[in-house]
Amino acid sequence: REVFDNTKGDKKRNLMPPTLCSQWVNIDWPRFYEFCRTELQKKSLDERLKEAFKKNIFTTPDRHLPGMMRAGENTGGGNIGHIFGIDGTDEESLTRAMVQGRKLLLEYERFYKKYLKGFEKMELVNTGSLLGVRETRRIIGDYILNLDDFKNRAIFPDEIGRYSYPVDIHPSAPNDTEYEKFRKEFSELRHKPGESYGIPYRCLLPLKLKNVFVAGRCISSDRYIQGSVRVMPACYITGQAAGTSAALCSDKSILSRQLDTKKLRDTLRNNGVYLP
Repeated sequence: REVFDNTKGDKKRNLMPPTLCSQWVNIDWPRFYEFCRTELQKKSLDERLKEAFKKNIFTTPDRHLPGMMRAGENTGGGNIGHIFGIDGTDEESLTRAMVQGRKLLLEYERFYKKYLKGFEKMELVNTGSLLGVRETRRIIGDYILNLDDFKNRAIFPDEIGRYSYPVDIHPSAPNDTEYEKFRKEFSELRHKPGESYGIPYRCLLPLKLKNVFVAGRCISSDRYIQGSVRVMPACYITGQAAGTSAALCSDKSILSRQLDTKKLRDTLRNNGVYLP
């Protein structure tokens, strides 16, 4: 409890919902692109979703649809569907989410086939072996990265990487208030091209623990900045830094807080990490 932030989520302990990712085939991408250029301008995706809600295509009226990403000539990767009310630290909750996630994909299949052109013959071929969990606990480290650091494009003497993904806190409930809050934050809390903020080495070090390094979405941060650092590029940045730090400490037989961060930064830079 002294190492982890016990709030776990927002002030009401609500967590971002996970997603069960998926793979699909028999997608006509040129037909979909033409549909986007012509018909989607006349009736938006949000309008089509609301129409589907009225016709009970979905069991839950979730307006947030990240979408389908092209992954080949006729294949796509689906980042679609939120599974609300799930706690990623509870095994029974995760099991329930895997079951619900597969059922939910059938609802999205019906939606895509009925409301979006190019997906009429789509078929589900695979679902993720693991759930895409966006949020659980965060450590309390030697430094807590925060929203002001994001806004100020912070520079730290011990930073182990630069990062620029926007604040992306998914709605914790399927209602218009939560969705509009997400849209506003995702639109406003972002950087211009060329701008970034630093991630300090201290965020990888849990308080009161020696020689423990943390990487990924559970590094020491507030909830807003966690909405940025939780995605995969930051996992690469912090993972490489944690591994390099452990190797340097082992080589010198020193503790994590005895590491010369200049030596760490030089090593990371020599291995291709972008550090101004």
